[in-house]
Amino acid sequence: MQQQLIIGTLLHGGTYKIEKVLGQGSFGITYLAEHTNLGKKVAIKEFFMKELNSRDEDGSITGMSDSSLSQNYCQKFKKEAINLSRLDHPNIVRVTDSFSENGTFYYVMDFIEGKNLNDYIKSHYIDEAEAVSIIKSVADALIYMHEEKHMLHLDLKPGNVMRRNSDGHVFLIDFGLSKHYSTDGQPETSTTIGLGTAGYAPIEQGNQAKNGEFRPTIDVYALGATFYKLLTRETPPPASDLVSDDELLENKLREKGVSDNLIKVVTEAMCPNVRKRTQTIREFKGNLDCIKSETQATINVTSDDTIAGTGKEETIVTSAEDFEKAGNVSKSPVFTEDAAENTENKAKNEDDISLNHSIFNFKGRVGRVPYWLVVFSIYVIGLFFFVLEETMRSIDVQVENSVLSTMEPIMFMVLLVLYFYVVLAVGAKRCHDLGHSGWFQMIPFYGFVMLFGAGNRDGNEYGERRDGISKKSLKVLGVIIAIIYIIVFAICLIGKIELH
Repeated sequence: MQQQLIIGTLLHGGTYKIEKVLGQGSFGITYLAEHTNLGKKVAIKEFFMKELNSRDEDGSITGMSDSSLSQNYCQKFKKEAINLSRLDHPNIVRVTDSFSENGTFYYVMDFIEGKNLNDYIKSHYIDEAEAVSIIKSVADALIYMHEEKHMLHLDLKPGNVMRRNSDGHVFLIDFGLSKHYSTDGQPETSTTIGLGTAGYAPIEQGNQAKNGEFRPTIDVYALGATFYKLLTRETPPPASDLVSDDELLENKLREKGVSDNLIKVVTEAMCPNVRKRTQTIREFKGNLDCIKSETQATINVTSDDTIAGTGKEETIVTSAEDFEKAGNVSKSPVFTEDAAENTENKAKNEDDISLNHSIFNFKGRVGRVPYWLVVFSIYVIGLFFFVLEETMRSIDVQVENSVLSTMEPIMFMVLLVLYFYVVLAVGAKRCHDLGHSGWFQMIPFYGFVMLFGAGNRDGNEYGERRDGISKKSLKVLGVIIAIIYIIVFAICLIGKIELH
């Protein structure tokens, strides 16, 4: 049954033309569309409950009677559009239009050509300075919502933050759970708070029904959890786990090599005890600004444009923009007392990213050169088999021993299977670099694309831009091949001795 609008569908009297589906959730479908009058791209969100609604051939939606559950949620969807239309901030996606059609409701937003933070994390290495910069932009949007609009987001997470490709500008999106609140924490409507997303929602968000109120500390927790994801590349542990182990968060951050001052910011924002938690987004951002101020007070710019250590033991973080103003254009302004140690740690982090996939598995990405090397090695081993066989024939080697005669073809088959398995594994990695599933290598003549295609250098859903093959797995492969070669040569040698 068709759920999505057909490509080319015109909406709102022909003002918008649907081009493709950007995504679908439980309550709505987001489309990329063209504003036919202005000739620009826009994003259109349509209310559609995939579990309850269906669509007729003309595009209209069924199951939206006045008393239905779908209709009730559609009214909340309209409220989301109204809430968004009232927000005017550079870090919040802008709603430009709304209308009813096809028995449902639509609202139109500026189209952001980029990735949400979840996808961005998968394809890019994010250092602490960039993570701080992103979080501060999100904090600015939340401060505006909380202090000027008395409005909470209630579903803040990396998937609801977009980063524009062209300039890295950050936008807060998806206000489906947002609510207005009064100064005493009471919601303006009788509707309940959404449960949020596991890992990003504090315990009190799920227990809100017990006291009937909610406060900005819910978004503070979610902002700290989003910061955690940027710093560690891992989903934060559930809030219930933090209650049973009050050192869990700090230990995980330390395992990832996060700076002490940033660990303090995250753990205070994600404290399970709401009274001990950072109380406002402005306070959260102020904690980050204090780190920046401390950095500005301790960084010394020398005459040859180098950065000197400050003598402090903890890592100091500053924004890339401020650092460039200080006379250095480094993209990773993170400093320790020992500059050499910092360089080594950063190199180790990058090495973890670029060499974290075994040659024997089908994950990760490789470029043309590694794939060329693998293909070339196949021809080399094939040539080796041919030369070995011809050599054995030339000296008239006939292995009489039954055990040896059985082992010889087995060793050859093991070597062949090993090599072709490696070719398939590396071929899958090459397909990933081209933005496709590993199964694409089975398509006839696609091998030419794999050999000569440039690949997706900026990263895609299949993994890191610098994904590669781990050195350890290459050593294991080499040892296996060497053992097989030794066995094969031993068989040939023993066969020759027995012949004589």
